[in-house]
Amino acid sequence: TTTPGDGTVTLTADNGTLTIAGAGDIASGGTVELTGSAGISTAGDVTTTGDAVNFNSAVTLTGAVAVSTTSGSAAGNAIDFDSTVNGAFALTLAAGTGGDVTFDAAVGGVTPLASLRVTSADEVSMVSLATSGLAWVTNGGRMTTTGPITAAGGLLQDGAGPVSLGGNVTTTGTGITFAGAVTLTADVTLTTGSNAGALAFQSTLGGAFDLTVANAASATFTGNVQIDDLVTAGNGYTLSLLGANNSFTSQVDFLNTGLVTLGDQSTDVTLFGGGVTFGGNAPTSVAGNVRTSGDVMKLGTGAMTLTADTVLDTTNNGLAATGANLTLGGTVNGAFDLTLRAGSGGDISLAGALGGTTPLDAVTITSAKNVTSAAVSASSLMQVAGAGTTTLNGAVNTNGAGGVSLTGTNFAGNAGVTTTGGGPVTVNGTGTLVIAAAGDI
Repeated sequence: TTTPGDGTVTLTADNGTLTIAGAGDIASGGTVELTGSAGISTAGDVTTTGDAVNFNSAVTLTGAVAVSTTSGSAAGNAIDFDSTVNGAFALTLAAGTGGDVTFDAAVGGVTPLASLRVTSADEVSMVSLATSGLAWVTNGGRMTTTGPITAAGGLLQDGAGPVSLGGNVTTTGTGITFAGAVTLTADVTLTTGSNAGALAFQSTLGGAFDLTVANAASATFTGNVQIDDLVTAGNGYTLSLLGANNSFTSQVDFLNTGLVTLGDQSTDVTLFGGGVTFGGNAPTSVAGNVRTSGDVMKLGTGAMTLTADTVLDTTNNGLAATGANLTLGGTVNGAFDLTLRAGSGGDISLAGALGGTTPLDAVTITSAKNVTSAAVSASSLMQVAGAGTTTLNGAVNTNGAGGVSLTGTNFAGNAGVTTTGGGPVTVNGTGTLVIAAAGDI
């Protein structure tokens, strides 16, 4: 069917199904209205010259269908599906820079589509989506989902527009990528199945809800993440938080066993408002400021690598002066500064050697109650304050001019202290100093 000029196309089946064969393509110079009292069965393409296309009834695809409102008009116009869409075929939509794509009911709920491709649109809205292949959306305005997306071939959102994500996303061994800024409008779970694919948030992630990463090969958050909780599972995926300012309202427990990266610049800040633990004992790569708001920070037995100057702080930069316990269960390496702050009431426990493979630069303890440390190899070791007892159970070796300078209350040296590079050894305590037979200086 072809209507030149401003002609519209209105096809209505009042007493049954509106059927459009593969050879029944529609090219219209005006709006296209398609209605069937028993639904629309279609394999035909629809093209307009910047005019809207409305599917007013439930749609069943009987072949691959392409709908475009952009012929001669980059701005395009709206493409609207008022009811469900089903059929094991590809659906391709182009609504231009100014046209919205709207699905008012489930897509693929009975028979998943082979694929969904939105090549251009302003806003894109969908209730739920199921495809056996790729779901690919290029949106200039907001993309909104209110229900689950199951895209066996992966989900790719590569438009500049933001995303309101209100449902779970599931793929089968293929990736999930969001190029636009994402806002959670409900608790959301992401999984790529047992043959895991990559999860990528290439802009910011926000919203007062939880995000669960159930399974993936990797999960990378390039922009700032500011949500309620990041929930992980006991699987081997890696997870990277690379934004300059990340915050989580609830306690976060990293159960995954792959590498966890917290920051990639010395100025980055990651705040765990309810505390942070590493139940999966994952290795970590850390840079910048990792904080809690007076809640426990407990890194597991996985090795930590510093990739820039790092501050581990349970006082939220002094806003929660009492602090909380700070525990590093594994080794720490990297030629950068490490500053530890646990407040007036938090204990610091360093169970693994610091700098055993790659010596640290300056190690500074700015506040703590009790401090217990294994071996330390660094440019310098300084403690500014301590309300309890500082116990050095491992050998301390420094090679910088700062040497060893400890200020606090009680001190116990159970292993040797060696400084080179002209570094002094200074201990200023208001309580007792106990040096064991092995504590040679």
